[in-house]
Amino acid sequence: MNGIRIRDLAQLDAGRKIDTLQCRLWIYEACEKLSVAYLTACITAQKTITAEPEKWVEVGIDNNRGVYKVTKNGREYDAAYYSVKLEGEKTVIKFADKGEFTVHAYVPAPILPSLSVAPQLNPAYHQALVKYVAAKKRFATNRRDPVGMDLMAEFYRLADDADDTIKRMKKKNARIPARPFR
Repeated sequence: MNGIRIRDLAQLDAGRKIDTLQCRLWIYEACEKLSVAYLTACITAQKTITAEPEKWVEVGIDNNRGVYKVTKNGREYDAAYYSVKLEGEKTVIKFADKGEFTVHAYVPAPILPSLSVAPQLNPAYHQALVKYVAAKKRFATNRRDPVGMDLMAEFYRLADDADDTIKRMKKKNARIPARPFR
């Protein structure tokens, strides 16, 4: 769903016209909130790095504001054994051990350049974005607006539902039983 569709649906929920610039800002705010609360909402990227102990290596993933998880041989590597920092525009990482590591970055969605573009967020969360934008519009005139409060509660409920759905789908796909031979 692109930004225009999100704005149109939010206008229906809010019962008020929403400015394009405000809508872009509120979509970005919602994406930030979702990215902090739910890793499943984030853009994901991964890179395999061969590292030497205690030597800084560039991660090479575009956005440097991400949350990082590291795996080694398919198991999550404990955060106490690696460090991530910024060096100028580059993100670098240092490991305590030698080996091949996979760095998983969970990056928040960037601000929309225009409403004709879809947010870089898992599509399961798009309906929650609609409710957030509608709630922010209702709160623009009255911070205690009961309709706005209901819309914000709906935002959180839809976000929880989307997260649960994504996790359930991942589990289901991970455990597909093999067909018996006949």
